[in-house]
Amino acid sequence: MEMIEDKVFGHLKYDCDWERVYSITMFNRETDIYLSITGEENEEIQDTQRNAFLQFQANKDKILNDSEEKLLEYYIQNYDELAYRLSDDKIEEVLPRVSTIGELGKIMEPTMLVFQRNFDTNINKFGIALGCKWDDEAGIGIRFKNGEIVKIGSDDIILGL
Repeated sequence: MEMIEDKVFGHLKYDCDWERVYSITMFNRETDIYLSITGEENEEIQDTQRNAFLQFQANKDKILNDSEEKLLEYYIQNYDELAYRLSDDKIEEVLPRVSTIGELGKIMEPTMLVFQRNFDTNINKFGIALGCKWDDEAGIGIRFKNGEIVKIGSDDIILGL
């Protein structure tokens, strides 16, 4: 397993992607997540990935606060569709009705911050993956472009940034 010291991302190890543990605060709690930088072991990390991370770092509080608000909106707006896939006895346990960000934080938590390869130097792209009680396989993903949320859905949306 190769390890490098990147000038922006810091100490990284290669395990299918470049990664390390990274702490963020969402839902009023600090959580260790994976910081993932896609690419091949024998390729350089792209400056576009570094720039996207620097933009995230500079605006982290706003980005994470906006994420919480938009996740709550998404959850409320898509509740019926999410509940449709579950049996009645599971709904209250894993998909309760929530109306606050704090309540939402009891049923989901961030797991990964992803910086995909990007060949457009004018756009900073990244994504946040979150685990959720109602879908422990797919989870939720938030896709960002230039620091703004462009899509929320199953976590596979962050793979096609």
